[in-house]
Amino acid sequence: MTMALFIAGVGYVDCDQTLAVTLLTISWAVGGLKQVGPIVSALDMSPQHAGNYCLFTSKYVICVR
Repeated sequence: MTMALFIAGVGYVDCDQTLAVTLLTISWAVGGLKQVGPIVSALDMSPQHAGNYCLFTSKYVICVR
């Protein structure tokens, strides 16, 4: 949701390229942090099963999309 707000904000920027690039950069940074967080915490909690976890979660993401 936060990413969408920043991207929507770019549409309302008149001719200020610096502000538009800043909003897009913040949007991508927020999106990256949001997607990486659950993966990193799950891998840290169970390092023995990290390979299986990555295998099943990547298969799930590919099938759902």
